[in-house]
Amino acid sequence: MSMPDTKQNRKKWPYAGGQKPGCGYPVAQILGLFCLSTGRLVRFATSSWKCHEIPLAQQLLKWIHTYEILLADRGFCGWVLITLFLRKKVLVVLRLHQARKDKSGLSV
Repeated sequence: MSMPDTKQNRKKWPYAGGQKPGCGYPVAQILGLFCLSTGRLVRFATSSWKCHEIPLAQQLLKWIHTYEILLADRGFCGWVLITLFLRKKVLVVLRLHQARKDKSGLSV
């Protein structure tokens, strides 16, 4: 997401890579937690565009309840994050990360 180019915004949300000072807008990223049945945005976390999404997902961990189902893309396919959700008895459904292989030896 982009926002007005103010000194306060630039301090918290830096320019995207390759932008020269004064020639762009501060950029942030947002990670949303959506209700699968209604499509409603339940919670969200924001960070600098330079941060990976997994720390943002960890911020949303407290909003996911026992026996709920987490459906995520393969960018979240990491053992630490999966373990955190499994400890809460959250069912995790995600694609295998492109760098990982399944039992047949194929990347999925």
